[in-house]
Amino acid sequence: MGHLWRRPSGFVFQLHIPQRFVESLGRTPIRIRLGPLPRAEANWFARILAGRGTVMLERGMGRDVLSRSLAALAAELEALRKEEFRAGVRALPTWFEEGEDPELIVHHQARRKIHEAQRDTLRGVRQRLDGLGAALSQDGAAWEAERAMHDRLVDRLASTTSALPASVEVAQGPSTPLLSTTIDAYLSRKREDEVGKAHVDGLPRRFRGFIEHVGDKPIDQYTASDLQSFTSTLARVPATWSKEAEIKDLSARAASEWNIARRQPLPRMSETTIRLGYARPIRTWFAWLALEHRFPNPFAGMRLAVPKSAKNSVRRKPLTMPELTRWLAYAERQSRPDDRFLPLLGFLTGARIAELVFTQARDLRQFGDAWALSLAEPLIVDGREVRRPLKNANSARLVALHDTLVEAGFIKWAMDRPPNGWLFPHLHQADIVRPSDTASKRMSRSMKAAGVHEPLVKVFHSLRHNSRDWLERVVKLPDSIVRRQMGHAAEDTAETYGEDPLLPEEVQRIARAPLPEDLDITPYLPRKGRR
Repeated sequence: MGHLWRRPSGFVFQLHIPQRFVESLGRTPIRIRLGPLPRAEANWFARILAGRGTVMLERGMGRDVLSRSLAALAAELEALRKEEFRAGVRALPTWFEEGEDPELIVHHQARRKIHEAQRDTLRGVRQRLDGLGAALSQDGAAWEAERAMHDRLVDRLASTTSALPASVEVAQGPSTPLLSTTIDAYLSRKREDEVGKAHVDGLPRRFRGFIEHVGDKPIDQYTASDLQSFTSTLARVPATWSKEAEIKDLSARAASEWNIARRQPLPRMSETTIRLGYARPIRTWFAWLALEHRFPNPFAGMRLAVPKSAKNSVRRKPLTMPELTRWLAYAERQSRPDDRFLPLLGFLTGARIAELVFTQARDLRQFGDAWALSLAEPLIVDGREVRRPLKNANSARLVALHDTLVEAGFIKWAMDRPPNGWLFPHLHQADIVRPSDTASKRMSRSMKAAGVHEPLVKVFHSLRHNSRDWLERVVKLPDSIVRRQMGHAAEDTAETYGEDPLLPEEVQRIARAPLPEDLDITPYLPRKGRR
């Protein structure tokens, strides 16, 4: 285009002075520096500036006024371009890992629609200015009607750019808070959402570790490389970073160097710990900050690469049927209800230990002669409703109870508990801070006593694997029913059953399902029913 002149530092717009105005304005073109724009954007600037310049020339404006006016318009166009880009980035869909806060996801989707509308409005202004500018620059004398429209659009552009949010002015200086100052507000929000205390209490150390590694900057100045750098360093940090007296107060980089310098380095963090224990909370934090402060989330859609130097994640394994039989025989002899029933419940329901610990008699539901546990309603604690602690949205579900639990006396025993009381009150005594942790430790001791425990590999959670294998391979239930029972998210987004509970006939089908042939549960059965 004749109006553009490219220099090493970027594009320059130049408006050639028509012959009839040379006497009053001189021959030297009026030049406006546009900077290092992409060619397509520079062409867009040039068309609009040329159209505006043509109108101003015909109105007899002086050279200085014309030059200043075009420079101001170029600045407004640049602000419009940047804000449209930012609105487009904010409108992009964000990838959330399973387990992210449902409220955060809904909030993000609502804000995304606002940004889409803003982007479309700004894009419309740009396109209209583009078309009018091109037409006016081609034949200024023949576009009297369009001149009025052009003037209104330029006025609208000025009011639009003057009212743009602070995020547009980031290049002129920080206008967002330092990352460290946002921690307390974020933690307060998490507590208001009744997120587990143990999880919230562990966040400050992770957040400060990230800030120590990459620096405390305005929140919109972080990039994806910051999180990648932090996680790459964590791959060399001992798994006991927070517990080793010598390094618990060191930065991630210092802790990794300390470990490398040892004659016998300590085992490093696992990939799962890095991804879920550190990277995920930081990504969720920034997703919230991006919505609150209206800036593009630097980690949205980022594919994190954990170095191979990280310890391989330990994969839990299901118990063999002889191991499960041995453990159930041991558990049945215990006097405390939680020690006696939790292993049997864990296998027959596939529920997580924290889900079983936080159950009350009021959660029992009857469907004909079949029973289920509802994990979807609030709990009643000290006479008031409280949010049930669940891992994610899919965990709020109906869990079918196998008929074996009726024969074992669990249903009758549970129905005799106070409706608003805990099914396992021993785990909710005043001196117990985290009931699920206490239950997990008791189950580990029980498994060790039965001779079936393998650290990190064969634990209570292994029963969840056993349960799924049983329902899929022995009972041969459809995947959709198994997922409802287990509280797993659907792999196919077209299958929308996040909040759909099991149907009564599905509860009855699971309740009457045949058990694995090589599993012996006779210790739990009345003597007359024992084989």
